[in-house]
Amino acid sequence: MISSRCVAPDLGWSNRVLGPSRSGGGSGFFERIHYFDLSDAESGHAATKILLRNGGSVGFSVVRSTGHEVGLEDGSALTVLFPLRGKVMSATDAFDLTARPGEAMILPPGRRRTVVNRSSEERFEAITLTMPASARRLPSVGARVLRTSEIDDLAKAAATARVIARQADPMILNTLLPAAQNLLEGALAEIASSPAVGGLMRGAQAVLQRAEVLMRERLSEDFTMRSLAEEIGISLRQLQDLFRRQYGRSPHAYLTRLRLEHAHLMLKGAMPVPSVTDIALLSGFNHLGRFPRSYRDRFGNLPSRNRQAGRLQDRSLPRASSSNIPALAH
Repeated sequence: MISSRCVAPDLGWSNRVLGPSRSGGGSGFFERIHYFDLSDAESGHAATKILLRNGGSVGFSVVRSTGHEVGLEDGSALTVLFPLRGKVMSATDAFDLTARPGEAMILPPGRRRTVVNRSSEERFEAITLTMPASARRLPSVGARVLRTSEIDDLAKAAATARVIARQADPMILNTLLPAAQNLLEGALAEIASSPAVGGLMRGAQAVLQRAEVLMRERLSEDFTMRSLAEEIGISLRQLQDLFRRQYGRSPHAYLTRLRLEHAHLMLKGAMPVPSVTDIALLSGFNHLGRFPRSYRDRFGNLPSRNRQAGRLQDRSLPRASSSNIPALAH
């Protein structure tokens, strides 16, 4: 449910309280919310404080939560998230990232699943900035997590965001929001151009992207990492080294995670598949006895339980076609 909305004519705050029931539809900040689940359905709560600026190109929000999971979609904006308390995980078929206080999570446009966990007894809190991905000065950097201290402009953007979160004066906010945008643009340009902070060299990145595309195309097929490496034109050892360097796991473990994320999206109602068995097979789990255990280890519930929850929502949320399943790349 959404409540307590108040927006100034030009610039102001919109307070939206989510929970305890599942929510669907537009969020006012992202293009679409596919599902929303509180970790504690009885007493948990999540609130998003959104700053709306008429005609502005940068969006800003403060999220506070006792813990939740949300499936959302934003096809036109790049998102930068700064956790202040607790940790946040965001995943698609393409990536699986975790950020904590002192870090920045950069997320490209698209559909994704985000999970937030509070720290001890403190609620989760984070600041989110969004900018149009089509902006002329905005480079493409891909999904990643960085320490804000790694890049001066990123650290300044995080500090400016914290000041914005405490402000209510429209005159000051009208100055701070463009400043935060300029700092983020500078930080992203440095990330894109510097191998030290930008990750792998372009040649290696192209190899990874090719491997990821092939994995996506063959989710339901049975293939080996050696055959994948041969098709790309590198050795199995090189493929393993690239994945461990970029993702901290082997190509096979990465593929398993990709398949689990794909299955999770279908179980949540993103696709009209009739049974858990069908979902397992479509996601590449030909050994049906292993799928429930792997899924429970990853998401904390058996797939049958999440499928039942997804069906409850199917009547109220628009269906997504298979072409809208997120691509492998916040």
